[in-house]
Amino acid sequence: MLSGFNLIETIPYMAGGLMISSAIVLNQKLAKRVTEPSTSLYSMLSFDSHSQWKSSFIAGMIFISCLASSLYGFKEIGDTNVKPFESDKLFFQGTGLIQFMVSGLLIGLGSRLAQGGSTKYAFYGIPRFDYQSIVATVTVLLFGVFTATLRATFPILQGMNVTKKFNEHLDFRLSFIFPAIILAINLARNINNPAAVKDILRSFGIGSLLGAGMLTAGFARRHLVLDFLNLNNKHWNPFLIFVVLGAIGGNMLLFNLFKTPTSEVIEGMPTGVITPRMLLGCSLFGTGLGISGLTPGSGLLVSPIYLPQIILFFLPFVVLGQIGGGMLNNLLGGTPKIIKTQ
Repeated sequence: MLSGFNLIETIPYMAGGLMISSAIVLNQKLAKRVTEPSTSLYSMLSFDSHSQWKSSFIAGMIFISCLASSLYGFKEIGDTNVKPFESDKLFFQGTGLIQFMVSGLLIGLGSRLAQGGSTKYAFYGIPRFDYQSIVATVTVLLFGVFTATLRATFPILQGMNVTKKFNEHLDFRLSFIFPAIILAINLARNINNPAAVKDILRSFGIGSLLGAGMLTAGFARRHLVLDFLNLNNKHWNPFLIFVVLGAIGGNMLLFNLFKTPTSEVIEGMPTGVITPRMLLGCSLFGTGLGISGLTPGSGLLVSPIYLPQIILFFLPFVVLGQIGGGMLNNLLGGTPKIIKTQ
């Protein structure tokens, strides 16, 4: 099952996990919050009160993605060199545009109902041995494994492949314009507010670090994620285990180094509470992950590279799912029933 896998390959995966954990801990220590790519995307487009620093966070992720693609290029089929991106042909292999849309809807809806995604639960909560985060992550993985394995077993579920290179006349380095514009607008609007400028630049830097960690860990290569989730696979790749190990080790060290007082409020941190709504959200998130191998964070990272498919057929549906999740939360109303607390 581990054909072609060797221990040397674990080094970038663990390094990526360490970088992800560093971004999370720095965000907690400096900004007193845990930032999720999914909620940041929704916040930026809805222009709420947090949109400035969240859009700067997203700009940092996109910037590092553009930089990496300029420096390292793509990974062709059969290429054994570790690169942050797959070729267009490989990236769109095995998943049709309809499946990307369905995946985005499920992931957006699930992250809103669960009030978080992989950054919050897998890379922040688990290193703190938070019971809610462990249950949430296991639920996502179970549904992700079931969905990915089912789709691999029955190719009819994969939809029509889109291997045509839609952006062959577009230089992807023009994507640098997007994070530059976002950062410039946010800074210009707050030029007389030093505290806001500092927060914007800090968010941009943390987004860049998180993006670099995700790229190093392999999350921009969606087939790597699907190879982990698909149990009906003779080339099963356990990369995610080493990413999580790197993140847990880094977080445990950094949490002790930058210990936060228990009385200090951290925005977006796990609550330790298990609810049916959270479990439903995690199951939907996992199902969407098993379809595309993408998360909101990895979708943002690959959006400047695989134009215009991801921007048209994945990310907008993540936002639509988030909107639908908000409407469903309002419809359900009240305080979610608690199954167990930590």
